[in-house]
Amino acid sequence: MAKWVYEIASKRRADAEFEYVVNIKDYDLPLLDEPAPPSMGQYSKEHTKRWAAKIDSFDAFVFVTPEYNHATSGALKNAIDFLSLQRVKQQGGRVCRLWRRRRREGR
Repeated sequence: MAKWVYEIASKRRADAEFEYVVNIKDYDLPLLDEPAPPSMGQYSKEHTKRWAAKIDSFDAFVFVTPEYNHATSGALKNAIDFLSLQRVKQQGGRVCRLWRRRRREGR
């Protein structure tokens, strides 16, 4: 799905640069472990500084994520909480895919 979103965005804007995938797994973010609230932007941990620098390098971003119990994954929620993204001045979005199984009736 990330490839599909990337291809659509790349075709629509020839004057913009797109980074294909930033995987939050590559940032080794534990459960929020910063001593100060994220809204203060005073990061003390190296993993938070790296993650913040990566997100700050973008003008906008799209999270491509699975949906779990009608919500985003815990890992993505944690990554968002690290940076208090509600304060970020970038445009953001989320793309997810909900897999729905049809329940077979016992007939």
